[in-house]
Amino acid sequence: MAFNSYSKALYELSNDSNIADEIEHQSKSILKALETIKEFNAFIKNPLFKQADQTEMLNAFVKEFELN
Repeated sequence: MAFNSYSKALYELSNDSNIADEIEHQSKSILKALETIKEFNAFIKNPLFKQADQTEMLNAFVKEFELN
């Protein structure tokens, strides 16, 4: 249920900051990337990669696409 708590907290924070629509759009973009870019999806889901490497890659992704 941690996922549900995270989702609720993200929604409340984005709603309070008046950026809920932007966060929704960006979340959909990330989901689309996971669905369409096989390498991205495999990297994120592969337990053989260190969590630190996955976090670094996600941070680069967020920066590259100017996500919040």
